[in-house]
Amino acid sequence: MPSTSSKTSSPSGLTIVPIDPVLRDPLVETLTEHSEWLVAENKRLRAAMDEEWAWPDPPRGFYVVAFDFDGTLARNVWPSPTCGEPIEKGVEGVLHYFGLGLQVVIFTARPEAHWKMIWRWVEDNGLNGAIYDITNVKRSDFGLMFDDRAERAWWA
Repeated sequence: MPSTSSKTSSPSGLTIVPIDPVLRDPLVETLTEHSEWLVAENKRLRAAMDEEWAWPDPPRGFYVVAFDFDGTLARNVWPSPTCGEPIEKGVEGVLHYFGLGLQVVIFTARPEAHWKMIWRWVEDNGLNGAIYDITNVKRSDFGLMFDDRAERAWWA
């Protein structure tokens, strides 16, 4: 226990007792240091991934690339009947594949009643002409499909 001679008073009149270094919890200190390291490492890895990222080529014979709408092209606001702000990397992908001469399709779980609004979002975000179609059906002609919730099957 700290000695009473090390107590000081704050301007509000509260008594401040310094923590004795012997009483510090090493686990809390270790976790704090580890958390700071994880944040820094995450930033470093994300920067490296952005520098090294290359859009994959579609398999030979496939000419359609599908992008999920909510969470991949636009910030996910579903089930709101509005569209979220564009996601830069998703928009970049659409323009990349359109520039290669491929058909780019928006794949969405939204009902067809929302598709007119999605087309307006496409126009408002400079993708008019780059998007060939909107669908809610996974088609066999999709050579690539980008989705924020997708996980590649281990057997694929």
